[in-house]
Amino acid sequence: KTPQDAGIAMRNIGATRFGSQVMQGKSIHLMLKIRNLTTTEALIIKQEMLARGGDSALARDAVSHETETTDVLVMGTLLQFGRLARKLEGQARSLPLIAEMIRECISNRTNLEYRYLR
Repeated sequence: KTPQDAGIAMRNIGATRFGSQVMQGKSIHLMLKIRNLTTTEALIIKQEMLARGGDSALARDAVSHETETTDVLVMGTLLQFGRLARKLEGQARSLPLIAEMIRECISNRTNLEYRYLR
C-alpha cells in the first residue's frame, strides 16, 4: 500500500535494508487521470513519462492535434511520477503547475483525478 509497506515486505523475504530502500519507490504503481490538458501539454507529459519508463494514454485525436484539449491517464511508479514532476517544473506553458498537482496527488493519494483549469 505504501513504499514503507513494500520495504517491510522485501525485508521479510530477505532483501537487505539498502536494497529495499532503493526499490521502495519502484514498488507502488499508480494511474493518475489529468483532465482538460492542452494537446501540447498532454504530448509532452506522454513523451516525458515514456522517457522515465512509464506511459500515458490520451485521445487518438490529440496525437494528431485534431483536438485542442484532452484528458490523460498517466501510468507509472511513484519514482517515475516524482521524476516526471521534477522535469515538468522547468518546462514552459502550465507544466510547472501540473507538476505541483502531480506532487500533491501522489503525496496524499486520496484523489487520483484532477481537472486542470486555466
